[in-house]
Amino acid sequence: RKDIIALMRKANDLGVTLYDTADVYGAGHNEILVGEALKPIRDKVVILTKLNPEVNPITLPGKGTAKEQIESRLDESLKRLDTEYVDIYMFHRVPQDVTLAECAEAMAGLIKKGKIRSWAMSRATEAQIREANAVCPLAVIQNEYSMMVRTPEQDGVLKACDELGI
Repeated sequence: RKDIIALMRKANDLGVTLYDTADVYGAGHNEILVGEALKPIRDKVVILTKLNPEVNPITLPGKGTAKEQIESRLDESLKRLDTEYVDIYMFHRVPQDVTLAECAEAMAGLIKKGKIRSWAMSRATEAQIREANAVCPLAVIQNEYSMMVRTPEQDGVLKACDELGI
């Protein structure tokens, strides 16, 4: 634990500013570690954390609306990260059981409350990006793109991100 915390701080000294975690990494324990490591340098870093609606649905009966469940999940992440806000809050997967409009509206509300500065989606299609962005502007799309996987060049994702300033 001590070595990992020192490593994350050293990474910042060397220029790393973005730290990416998720509520499902180590069942939340990764967020605790990231929060502890970054607390003294919080103003120098960007924290991105994700919620995964596949692993932990946001439509659980008796737990409130999807919007309420998204905020509740964020509140749990904020507590684990020991911070008052997250720079980027990302859907680890695009929810299949809730409309993108509902998701984007929830994120807009969290931005308005100051709990997040921006929002993002992972594994989103061009149509999903355009639909969600029309409700609340997206900051980041995290899709597979590498020397071996060039799909975003053909499926419209890069074009949409460029056009929308994502």
